[in-house]
Amino acid sequence: LYIAKKVAPLIPHIPITIAGKNASQHLQQVCSRQTNIRLVNSPSQEQMRQLIATAHIHLMITFQGTGVKLKLINALYQGRFIIANDLMLAGTSLASACVAGDTPQKIARQCQELMEVPFTAEDIEKRKKILAPWDIHTLSQQLISILFA
Repeated sequence: LYIAKKVAPLIPHIPITIAGKNASQHLQQVCSRQTNIRLVNSPSQEQMRQLIATAHIHLMITFQGTGVKLKLINALYQGRFIIANDLMLAGTSLASACVAGDTPQKIARQCQELMEVPFTAEDIEKRKKILAPWDIHTLSQQLISILFA
């Protein structure tokens, strides 16, 4: 709702896709009133993978500062630019892989700027280095060493 109500109206020329499971009736109504929003309700895993892979920007906003957000990790591995608020990044070392956005105005400004910037091979290499500690094999080895130490 936050993106649909607060951010989308500030950037009516930028198309926004909101995807997720079981969108509320209220979200569906809000999205239907915004000409730049497309709501994809309960996409399949393949549809979601494709949406993540083809989106130029991912808006990762949360209002709960607990735990690592799997959506963020997934978007970092499969997506391009990510604009995230402080709570989304809390407790992670992933801020350098994202663009900060904590107000609707700042998020809108970042979207406008990033729409003009290509996501390059250099960006991919930088992200791989940042994500190295989050690699499933690395995490598995750490868990094994903790459990069997």
